[in-house]
Amino acid sequence: MEEARPGRVGKQYILEVAEQLFTDRGYKSTSIRDIAQASGVTNAAIYYHFPDKEALFDEVMELHARRIGACMAQAIDGTGAPRERIRAILLRIVHLLASQQSPYFMLRRDPPEFKRRQGHAHFGKIMKAFFAPLEQALEDAIRAGELNGVFNPPEAAAIVVGMLHGLYQRRQALTDSVTLSEEDIDLLVDIILKGFAKD
Repeated sequence: MEEARPGRVGKQYILEVAEQLFTDRGYKSTSIRDIAQASGVTNAAIYYHFPDKEALFDEVMELHARRIGACMAQAIDGTGAPRERIRAILLRIVHLLASQQSPYFMLRRDPPEFKRRQGHAHFGKIMKAFFAPLEQALEDAIRAGELNGVFNPPEAAAIVVGMLHGLYQRRQALTDSVTLSEEDIDLLVDIILKGFAKD
């Protein structure tokens, strides 16, 4: 890991280092000492910003949720019609699914025990960031008169992502492909628009 540079060692830098270590090693196998050493600071410097490892992990998840939200929003930046926006979002989700080493997956492999006490708040924030752009695109399609307004956009977005994930898992299981093609995405977009279209 890149060594810390003078002037860079602050809370944000520590969070970035901790995110990488939690991603690479898991929560249980990453200690405050590991994070301090990788950040180029003392344990005391870590505890100055975070009371304990749980609080640090808490903020790492907050950071990751913001990053996913920005990543998803960037997918539709400058994209116009609802169909193109939905397609761009699904392509970005496919890219995320194909990146199995991304924090989205790796931070979930070894969840800390305190998650049981706090419920699914961390992953709820990540999922909200993950789904929000697709929900908005579906709502915009309703307002544009392209889709039937009787369905619930959040539930529809979950169904769409479930379809995408199911197709991805099938393709992985039955072929050597580790991702979906743009033709696959176009097919899924057609199913979405025709299935939810106005009569």
